[in-house]
Amino acid sequence: MIKNQIEIVSVLDAIKIFEKYPDLFEDCWTDLKIGYGWLPLVQNLCEVLSYISNPEDLLKIKDIKEKFGLLHIDFSVANNSESEDLTIIIQGAEKISYHICEACGERGKLCCKDYVFFKTLCDACSVKNLYIKI
Repeated sequence: MIKNQIEIVSVLDAIKIFEKYPDLFEDCWTDLKIGYGWLPLVQNLCEVLSYISNPEDLLKIKDIKEKFGLLHIDFSVANNSESEDLTIIIQGAEKISYHICEACGERGKLCCKDYVFFKTLCDACSVKNLYIKI
């Protein structure tokens, strides 16, 4: 699937993550609506979350997508005792995405296209996809 010329993570690749971390995801049929450049970041985040979250926390990731050029993770935590720590970790991954090209994984910066579409892209991918740096 192509969205603004950037290849989005396939359903098969998303299922591999859902199968590896089944306790983290609310719905295993949710697409990862991100480019392949952010896939290692999401995989590392899932690894950390699966290691530190307790079953009592009931951490559930509802959605992973690009929003305004940055990684956005929608989640819930049933046990409030650990929610602050988990929120800080997830927000940290979202902030890191600001520096990673969503298309290829190289160092990136926030770019825009037609002053409407925003993506975090490296120099090469921004030129290829007709985005300009902000």
